[in-house]
Parts: sequence; C-alpha cells; structure tokens
Amino acid sequence: MSPADQARFRTFVASFVNDCGIEPPFLVVLTGSNGSVRVARYFSAEDVEPVCEHMVDEAFVSPIIVTAISADGTGRSAKIEIEQAGRTLQ
Repeated sequence: MSPADQARFRTFVASFVNDCGIEPPFLVVLTGSNGSVRVARYFSAEDVEPVCEHMVDEAFVSPIIVTAISADGTGRSAKIEIEQAGRTLQ
C-alpha cells in the first residue's frame, strides 16, 4: 500500500471502530487473508492499548477483516471486511 492508501485505511478503520455502536472498552481484531493478526483493547480514540500481534511477511494482505468485540460479556460484535479495489487501465 502506498502511504496515501495507508492513511485512508487508518481513517476508514478508525471511523468504523468509533461508530460501531459498542460501548468502550472493547477489543478490536484485525485479520489479514495471509494470517496476520493484530489485537488491541480500545478505550477511546486516544487510548488504544496493543494486546498482541502475529505478522506474516510484515504486512496485512487484502481482504482484511476488522472486528470489534464487546468486553462486557454481552456478546455484541461488529465486523467489516475491507478488500483492495482492483486497478483499471484508462
């Protein structure tokens, strides 16, 4: 991903996490199709605590699944799958 794509991705994921409707604190899990995984505990947009990660080839590969899981025992979750758009020739 280019730096501009990375910035758009971060903004998109942050928007999803902030608007997912689950009350903080909750867990955010990013899973790439190559097996890369990152887990963080989300308290607020300014307070995100890394829990663990396993990176394959130092990058996430599309499609990437972002899941928010409630930490209060209610079993609520929200999930979105992000897929890189194909390039077209013009």
